Amino acid sequence: MFFNNENGGEVVLDVDVEAEVVKLEGQETIFRETSGGGFVWFSVVGDEREDKKIGLGSIVVERTKWEEERFGWLNKAGERSNIKRSERFEGGSSHWKSYRCYVLIESFELTRMDGSLVFTYEFRHVDKLKSKWD
Repeated sequence: MFFNNENGGEVVLDVDVEAEVVKLEGQETIFRETSGGGFVWFSVVGDEREDKKIGLGSIVVERTKWEEERFGWLNKAGERSNIKRSERFEGGSSHWKSYRCYVLIESFELTRMDGSLVFTYEFRHVDKLKSKWD
């Protein structure tokens, strides 16, 4: 998030954030939580010739989520989380150039033997925010 000094010394946030984001070769995927044969399928839908998909063992997906929940990630079953926040600049004057709000994102990555990225599973901790005034 980036804001500039148009509202004096106050910034109000009201933003929806995806708690889980899965990327296949850098592109966001659609969750296909099918349990066919013990796999969870994720796909990027392009045209029919370019449909990319990957299946991970359901035990891998469950363990990944368990690791995140163990350290405080709030799982809302694929729901979007809302960040509502109001902050006032307390820097001694009302002159500031920008306000930034950062969300902690932890990710698990699957790479090929040549080092190229195949799959990224991101967990966004909407309760762990950091603000910065410039």
